[in-house]
Amino acid sequence: MRVTIIIPTYNEKDNIGQTIDGLEQVFKDIPSNHQMEILVIDDNSPDGTADIVKAKAAHYANIKLLPNKEKKGLGAAYIKAMKYAMEKLNSDAVFEYDADGSHQPKYIPAMVELLAAKADVVIGSRYVPGGGMPANWGIHRKFLSYFGNLIARVVLFTPQYKDMTTGYRGTKTKFLKLIDLDNLISKQFAYKIQLY
Repeated sequence: MRVTIIIPTYNEKDNIGQTIDGLEQVFKDIPSNHQMEILVIDDNSPDGTADIVKAKAAHYANIKLLPNKEKKGLGAAYIKAMKYAMEKLNSDAVFEYDADGSHQPKYIPAMVELLAAKADVVIGSRYVPGGGMPANWGIHRKFLSYFGNLIARVVLFTPQYKDMTTGYRGTKTKFLKLIDLDNLISKQFAYKIQLY
């Protein structure tokens, strides 16, 4: 299975190198029948994020940089990168992954195995036993996350999903191809809920 980890960036020079290194480390724990790659979509960061990604790509052969000329929102960046992964990289699965270190790469091997075995989607949830919010989040952000997720679950009646707003998700591309990605209502953060 060909798996692409999509990382959207804007001014992440202080985080992206460590994030890439952490992923590359856990890729060693994934069976060799899975081809793992990283696709960074950078929204023209003025801080030199793209230069760090290029330096990492010179060291790791499985890194690709997709430049985005302008910042149109998180959802727009993910949609562009997902389409690129499906159309240009022939990815069998894509992961949504944050550049800022809020996601733990150690869960990737188990998530990949679930996708390979039976799942169409795997979710890294903050609201299940063992899950949690990043320690560096302020109380305001935690409040918005918790209650925003709760409202989305009630309104959409999705009791099986514990985290409707997670940014840590792996999806088989055969499932994504059934969705009209170009016509999602939100090109911002709410795109995550629409993909459910």
